[in-house]
Amino acid sequence: APGPRRPRRRPVRHPPPGPGPGPPQAPPPGGGPHVCAALDGLPLAIELAAARLRTLTPDELADRLDDRFRLLSRGDRSKAPRHRTLRAVVEWSWDLLDEEERELARRLTVFSGGATLEAVEAVCGLPYPEDVLASLVEKSFLEVSEGRYRMLETIRVFAAQEAPDLGDAHAAYFLRLAERAEPHLRGAEQLPWLARLAAESADLDTALRHLVRHDPAGALRLMGPLSWFWRLRGVHGERVATARELLAAVREEPPPGLEEEYVLCAINALSGAGEEPELIARVDDVLAAHRGPLRLPYVLVLWAVAAGPRPAADDHALALAGGSPWAHALLDVGLGFRAQFAGRPREAEEFFTRALRGYRATGDRWGLANCLDPLGMFAHTRGETERALELLDEGLAYVRELAAPEETADLLRTRGIVLLHRGDAAAAEGHFEEALTLARGAGLPDKVAAARRGLGDVARLSGDTARARVHYEDALRECAANWFSVGETVRALIGLGRTAAAEGHTEEAVDWFRQAAGLAVEGPGDLELADAAEALASVAVPERAAELLGAAAALRGAGNAFDPDVVRTERHARAELPARAYDKAFEQGRALRSAAVSER
Repeated sequence: APGPRRPRRRPVRHPPPGPGPGPPQAPPPGGGPHVCAALDGLPLAIELAAARLRTLTPDELADRLDDRFRLLSRGDRSKAPRHRTLRAVVEWSWDLLDEEERELARRLTVFSGGATLEAVEAVCGLPYPEDVLASLVEKSFLEVSEGRYRMLETIRVFAAQEAPDLGDAHAAYFLRLAERAEPHLRGAEQLPWLARLAAESADLDTALRHLVRHDPAGALRLMGPLSWFWRLRGVHGERVATARELLAAVREEPPPGLEEEYVLCAINALSGAGEEPELIARVDDVLAAHRGPLRLPYVLVLWAVAAGPRPAADDHALALAGGSPWAHALLDVGLGFRAQFAGRPREAEEFFTRALRGYRATGDRWGLANCLDPLGMFAHTRGETERALELLDEGLAYVRELAAPEETADLLRTRGIVLLHRGDAAAAEGHFEEALTLARGAGLPDKVAAARRGLGDVARLSGDTARARVHYEDALRECAANWFSVGETVRALIGLGRTAAAEGHTEEAVDWFRQAAGLAVEGPGDLELADAAEALASVAVPERAAELLGAAAALRGAGNAFDPDVVRTERHARAELPARAYDKAFEQGRALRSAAVSER
């Protein structure tokens, strides 16, 4: 998608360091409750496990439950044989089933997270399974809830010992499901389809792992539509290892017709792994050679986020978008951010407004929220605080419906900034804390850094400089070495400088501000440089402060009357200078722009 130039990364001097049925998985460590849940709450299994605690710790016991029938094979010899071991009690119950029930039970073990009737019919290959399923439920071999049949893990492990290999049929069904869901994830029906994919998440992952090993092209076909689902739900980083394994299996050239899926696989492989120039260059070549229209248009935004914007590819991106209203709205979002970063706020607002209309037509909540966030800030900068909060609240309602942690964290942080500038520090702090929790849970270090910085601003503006410094230092440590971390790094450095200044350490403040300015030159746009100019103005002599504020206004494309730090600096400079002298220095700064900042 269109965007600003991609900066080079430069080093920054950092401060000193300061139960129940479900998908089969190894139980987490932590003692009795986890062991009981992993054993499906079966009384005999828990009794046998408790006996093992004479020689094993709870964590050691939990680590060995993958082999539960061997582990729980020593019971009370005074009891009936079928009550002495876990295997004996399950075998006794198994023998009560007829062959048709046993055959379906064996086949059901292919499912990792339960199954709908539709999935059972498609994968298990047995006609009219409803009566047999009902019988297995009556005999407690299955649980059923809201149309999903789940097998207790202990039963599943036992039945799987003689199960036929249905991996191909299972993977084929879930590939069809993902491909059917994909277009709905970008429109008005996205909520029920997101819920459907979330319910099938364990089996989708199982199908993907099977295809990676046995059919890499099929694995690409599955990873393609799942990539947007993972992005919306904030779990894309969890698939890095699988994507890397698939990329290695596919080698360096995408299979014919799967260029978009190959690019998405590369994006998933890059997530959280830092920059890999060779892979980025290879994918750039694949996209440059690809002729649209895109079948999976979110390739544009995911590639821009993973590898940095590509302004030179704007015309090609337009061709790839084809006639898709969703893709064209996405391109407008990219152009809006480009204009915003370049200090053209009026043009940026026009692009975001047009994109908002496009997303309203498609019904995509993700797109709507990503337009409402910047539009809310534009309203705030004009002094329309209530209108800003209305726009942000609408966006928050959409992303909460989507259960999208990254976008929710973004909107909460933006709303927190508006509240802080309005003087409501307590409410702002609550927003930043919630954003921090969401970002940390989704594994998004740059979003964690942004929330930490917000908390630093709250503490500093409230007079608690010691707590502010801790938050800013934590924010710096969270910033990753990628193109979009530059802005957060610059603002954390500025926060440390403003904290030092508040404590009377002017030379230290100047040092932090100079680091911020040096890094901002390589940032994704002019806004970081404007922030650095305003920070330097706060420790400059009045005439120089006016000049730096003028440079910042030119870089930003507008004044900054909403930021209390900048308002304080301007008032001080105006109080110290005659009006004509202030205006002259301010206009000189506007004319010099970035040169006025770099000369410091």
